[in-house]
Amino acid sequence: MREAEMKGKIFSVAVAVLMVGLMVGGLASTGHLGNAQSVLSDSAQVYLYPQDSSAPFCETRAVEIRVNAANFQAGQIKLIYNLACANVTDWLRNSTDFPLGTWDSDISGEEWITFSAIGPLSGDHLIGTLTIHCTCEEECITALDFVEGAGTGSALFDSLGSVIPAIWTDGTFQCTEVRPDLVIQKTAKWAAGMLTVNYTVTNIGTAAAGPSVTCVYIDDTHMAGCDSPVPGLAVGGVYSATASCLVDCPCDTAIEVKVCADNYDAVAERDESNNCEVNIVDCPLCSSNEVYFSPQHSRAAPCRTTDVEIRVNATEFMGGQINFTYNSVCANVTNWERNTADFPLGTWESGTPGEEWITFTALEELTGDYLIGTLTVRCVDCVPEEECTTVLDFIEDGMTESALFDSWGSGIPATWTDGTVECKGLCGDVAPCPDCDYTVNMGDVILLLSYVGHPGEYELCCEFCGDVAPCPDSDGTINMGDVILLLSYVGHPGQYELCCG
Repeated sequence: MREAEMKGKIFSVAVAVLMVGLMVGGLASTGHLGNAQSVLSDSAQVYLYPQDSSAPFCETRAVEIRVNAANFQAGQIKLIYNLACANVTDWLRNSTDFPLGTWDSDISGEEWITFSAIGPLSGDHLIGTLTIHCTCEEECITALDFVEGAGTGSALFDSLGSVIPAIWTDGTFQCTEVRPDLVIQKTAKWAAGMLTVNYTVTNIGTAAAGPSVTCVYIDDTHMAGCDSPVPGLAVGGVYSATASCLVDCPCDTAIEVKVCADNYDAVAERDESNNCEVNIVDCPLCSSNEVYFSPQHSRAAPCRTTDVEIRVNATEFMGGQINFTYNSVCANVTNWERNTADFPLGTWESGTPGEEWITFTALEELTGDYLIGTLTVRCVDCVPEEECTTVLDFIEDGMTESALFDSWGSGIPATWTDGTVECKGLCGDVAPCPDCDYTVNMGDVILLLSYVGHPGEYELCCEFCGDVAPCPDSDGTINMGDVILLLSYVGHPGQYELCCG
């Protein structure tokens, strides 16, 4: 049994005599014994600070009991809690403000405290401080519950011994596991086909967290291209980074963007339910007239080309001019083939690196969706592991802006929807070296088997392309699982799929 400040629920004879003297003296000083009234205060409150506290197993936390009231002098407190979760091991009364009082802790899970000042007090005062010990190895929480009642419950009294109405605000104490706990905050923005997520991961737990991976979901679909590694974090550690990936955002709609820390549960956390944050990103507004790339997001292997159409969907237009830019370090436009059947007149100027100037016109006004022409875009870098993405960016201001015109030569308002070209190897295409052949066959299976079986002796023409398993998401490593899936993919056409991120 714990030692209390004073055992028992009554004062000693000497203290009782002193209290009677104080009470009698207080009554005599009023001069109106028969008309003595208790002082009522709607603002009277007894509370715990902090109201909600916690400590790991076998550790303690100091929790204050405080009173905020007018014209009070004394009180009694009955506090109960779950002994299977926590235990009060000490009580330190604020003897400066309350020189008289007792503490009885004989009943398990219950504390009985009395306290008294020498005269009436007003304001916020510390009554005393509890020491609460976490007794449970597993995570648990117990209420710290004030039991109210003027008899054997919690109550405040004025200098006449009358009860003062008060609010008794309960609290909680939590025994926490010594584990990390990762939470995330993020902002997301979509522009020109690219979703950019700025995020911050914080370890709010009580132990260090190992490395993890942050992932992005669009409308609950995992965007493997947005996976982003997070290093180990100490307690209170913070890591901020940016992840970007290609995402369709149809005009006049919105997409739900969810970003999750520790997506693959690599870290055993105290709370696994607070890893994700969700918000809604609005897509651009639609226009009745639009010029756009088809496909909007295209892809080619290094040193390979892809065809990208430029199309127009408009009402009563006759011609137009197009100026778009791109990163010529990543890709290059090597050809333009105009749709001469619908637009017999036009020009193409490609003299400035990273910029194309195109004009086109019909012989009469048109309405509907038309192919203007087809670009041939070549990925420049022939080193497969040097992946890149460039925006095909319509220029909409300046002397040489992109514009549509009617038969009078007047400009027509239009939406110019940008596109992207991603230079990235074909999933599964790892051979032959040093240049991939943009096919997946037994040659790729043989080289991948050699690569895994003889570490350091072989190289792949496309490192990314070798990580084909497991499905539906590749795991960031190249091993026999990738060899097996690639063999199945080649040996049984149409029955398997590859899953490069």
